[in-house]
Amino acid sequence: MRQHVLVRASARLRRRDLVRAAGRVLAIACVSLIVSVRAEAATLVVDDDGMAIVGNCNDTAMTYMSISAAVAAANPNDTIKVCPGLYVEQVMITKTLTLLGAQFNVDATTRPFVPANESIIDHPCGPVQIEADKVVLNGFTIQGSTLQSDRARLRRNAQLGLVSRVDHLLPTIQTLLLSQVRAT
Repeated sequence: MRQHVLVRASARLRRRDLVRAAGRVLAIACVSLIVSVRAEAATLVVDDDGMAIVGNCNDTAMTYMSISAAVAAANPNDTIKVCPGLYVEQVMITKTLTLLGAQFNVDATTRPFVPANESIIDHPCGPVQIEADKVVLNGFTIQGSTLQSDRARLRRNAQLGLVSRVDHLLPTIQTLLLSQVRAT
């Protein structure tokens, strides 16, 4: 009788241990799945009046009023869509981002310059400073830079208002119009 009770107790312990082990495996699998799921890149919107959505710069939804604020809030690989307007700021990009101005993918050499249709970044000291790899800057007018082009470690675009302080960075710059830029 005693042996029968011990066998039954041993079987219960094995079942309990098996259930616990299965629970641990299931918990680890769930955590691994959650960690491995990659979040989709977000699209943030900037409008100088603070109201827009991704597809409509005239919408009344609240949005970022400066490019710098959107860059600060963005996660790596996000896209920032910038509505037409004048953005008097120095934009420092320290993570991989895609910035799309109002004229993205429109050839800057053939499009007419109409300020009301442009996303213009204006600052006297390098309006756009790129300090991350794989940054895409597309469809902007960059103007106002009076930055000296001979400062140490500045890339050749410094006189154009685009500054990259690290020599190995590879920004992608497309359909960019440079206006009222002076190299000294």
